[in-house]
Amino acid sequence: MKSVLRSIKPYYLYLIITGRKTVELGKDFPVSPEWDRKVELYCSKDKKSFKRIPEEDREWMRKYIGKVACRFVCDKIDEMLPDYNPITKQFFYNNNWESNDWNSNDTCLSTEELNVYGKRKPLYGWHITDLKIYDKAKRLDEFYKVGKHEACKYGKKTCLNLRITDFCKRCEFEITRPPQSWQYMEAV
Repeated sequence: MKSVLRSIKPYYLYLIITGRKTVELGKDFPVSPEWDRKVELYCSKDKKSFKRIPEEDREWMRKYIGKVACRFVCDKIDEMLPDYNPITKQFFYNNNWESNDWNSNDTCLSTEELNVYGKRKPLYGWHITDLKIYDKAKRLDEFYKVGKHEACKYGKKTCLNLRITDFCKRCEFEITRPPQSWQYMEAV
């Protein structure tokens, strides 16, 4: 099985942790039948986004910057297609999701933000359920790219395979850089 590691800006992570954002928006989504529907959220180091967090909440949010803050189960993904207004000759996104049990307000994005992000292409709403917030944020190297399950002979910690680089003795399957959007990883 595979899980997903997804990068997210600090402000949107804050909205998810505080329960205001229940749908994460993306330009694509995992399609592998091996995906276990679990998503780990990595908080990017975006300073502009961090400043959008209310000042009284920044201190406790700071521990998540550059780390994996939480995990959720994505029980459903909906597609949103842009509408076209023939009068203004412009595309726009207008609550036309596949299911009717939620709307774009659940993404915490304004219509303008949807239009800028979507760029006239389909958008996908990843539904957030069973959110688990980590007391202690996790480092990226605690997660592994998809690979073989074998014990590491170097003893640093349990490794998923024996492919160790000679230069640094670090397992080449450890995740050391966050994905730009999302990536598959070994199930957790």
